[in-house]
Amino acid sequence: MKLIEIVFDGVKYLIEEGSNLVKEMDKHGIHIAAPCYRNTKQLGCCKACIVEINNEKAYACCSKIQNGMSIIYDTEELKVERRKAVEAYVNDPNPGECCGGSSCGCGSESEESCC
Repeated sequence: MKLIEIVFDGVKYLIEEGSNLVKEMDKHGIHIAAPCYRNTKQLGCCKACIVEINNEKAYACCSKIQNGMSIIYDTEELKVERRKAVEAYVNDPNPGECCGGSSCGCGSESEESCC
């Protein structure tokens, strides 16, 4: 296990390299909204865990920790996007069944994503 430094909302953390961002931040007492990850373990379905990683939007549940990552979670723009994503997810008649190509937030077909 190699510990590396990341910055999350301006605070430095030592995190296990290659681990899942949502899981690791939980260990530090930071709860990232990620209902599909927490409830179905299908990554990227609800899109509620949107963050900015090194100035690009990404989904925390699909993100593996890399050295020097700078993650922003708490902005008004991201809060609005999360609110819309959660509303859509809650109103989805089949939440967690996003495997329809472009509907997956991770954009990959690995066993770790919902696609």
